[in-house]
Amino acid sequence: MNTADDLRSALDGVVHQHLYRRRRVTEPLVGARLRVDGRELLGFCSNDYLGLSRHPEVIEALVHAAQRGVGSGASHLVSGHSAEHYALEEELADFVGRERMEEARAMLRSINSATEEERHGRTTSH
Repeated sequence: MNTADDLRSALDGVVHQHLYRRRRVTEPLVGARLRVDGRELLGFCSNDYLGLSRHPEVIEALVHAAQRGVGSGASHLVSGHSAEHYALEEELADFVGRERMEEARAMLRSINSATEEERHGRTTSH
């Protein structure tokens, strides 16, 4: 047998054992509901369990934000922290009744700095 025959045989075995997976075409409905192969189902596997991906205010906010540009850029530590992310952190901190984690970030920067110095053969005294 050649490699193609081996692959075909292995794939046939997976299909025969009912382990073959195929992508299904879905149609989103309201909330967490969707239509799959003509059947209306609840989508327990979705990250959109609240149905916010189709909420008019979320869509409007996305369109508004996209007009300023799209793309993730790089890590916040590399390319900077956007004003939108900062505002979101502030709102979330207020919502849960906590301060933003500036102290924790300062501590992590200190640890990272000490680790970097140790990596380059320099030691720090604490």
